[in-house]
Amino acid sequence: MSMQKNLYVIMSDGHVNFVKDFMVKKNKIKQFFIEKYLDSLLSNSKALKINAQSKIVIFSDLHIGRRNRKDDFLNNSSMFMHLLEHYYLPCGYTLILNGDIEELQRNSFYKVREKWPDLYALFNKFDSEERLYKITGNHDIELYKYKDNINDINSKIFEAMILDFEGNSILVFHGHQASMSFILGTALVKYGLRYIAQPLGIKNFTRSYNNPRIHKVEQFVYDFSSKRKIISIIGHTHRPLFESLSEVDLLRYKIERLLRVYPEKNSDDPKIVKKIESTIEDEIRKHKEQIKKIYEENNEYRFKSSLYDHEFVIPSIFNSGSVIGKKGFTAIEISDNNISLVHYFDSRKKVKNYSYSEERITQIEDTSYYKTVLKEDSLSYIFRRIKFLA
Repeated sequence: MSMQKNLYVIMSDGHVNFVKDFMVKKNKIKQFFIEKYLDSLLSNSKALKINAQSKIVIFSDLHIGRRNRKDDFLNNSSMFMHLLEHYYLPCGYTLILNGDIEELQRNSFYKVREKWPDLYALFNKFDSEERLYKITGNHDIELYKYKDNINDINSKIFEAMILDFEGNSILVFHGHQASMSFILGTALVKYGLRYIAQPLGIKNFTRSYNNPRIHKVEQFVYDFSSKRKIISIIGHTHRPLFESLSEVDLLRYKIERLLRVYPEKNSDDPKIVKKIESTIEDEIRKHKEQIKKIYEENNEYRFKSSLYDHEFVIPSIFNSGSVIGKKGFTAIEISDNNISLVHYFDSRKKVKNYSYSEERITQIEDTSYYKTVLKEDSLSYIFRRIKFLA
């Protein structure tokens, strides 16, 4: 009996080791093919030279539908179009639409175009001034079918593009290319969404429930970008990232920085010290409240770390988030030699999870729309960190 038990243990251990070896080899093969694919994007994509005077805004994941209650884009559409027309267009920004712009896995291309003439008129204004670039995602990949039949922005689509900043590469692509399952399963997902989710009124979500898979996409992009010493800007996961940091990571770093500048007791003027202390304490309190609210939501993905188990945080992956958030939307801006993650919201809607300090909020003209810069840093500094840490 003892011998049989020992034999069973040996066989069980052997089976476990076999499975482990198989999974390691499978992941290596998967990583090999994804890296080759991303290398082809890096080598063959259209390059646009930018400098300190360049102004660029990157949006992704609009998921534009039929302008009805099932349309994910509808919730923030008025604010989005107002910003394009009255802010980004007159201020000279180049508009990059980074994938999943039209929701073509649920709707026909011509229906979407028919229902949103005012939006496409705005896109065409940017395009007429050669300030628009459109990149495909997994939800609008079939735009390639119409490329030769139309004479507008959708005849000039790309899978990726490179922003060349002083010889440093910023690769802009949607992000689904970092997942074999998304590449191979696009057709299957399309029919599931169009014939099951759409009739039932099931909408897209700003964060995927399949957290481990989405985190792997970020992991692949992070590893690839760090090895190539580039910046990658993606969408796809709907999770805003800045310098490879998640929402909670950013808040923790902000608290750490505030603690480091907290004045010493032996400072000269007690009144000035008291004012500085009060300001810093208020900021720390607000950041703590934001973290607490994120944890109270009990959404693992929002507080999941994005540091990818590396010794150093390499700022190689950014994510513009999405335009279909319930509490507003996010974007990546590049201007004045800086890159920023910005958030827009409508003050008429209750935004319980955001407690921004007043000095960081900017009202958009006389509207109820507001903008806040969540994080900003110098592109030169970021590439310096990549050079020495990657």
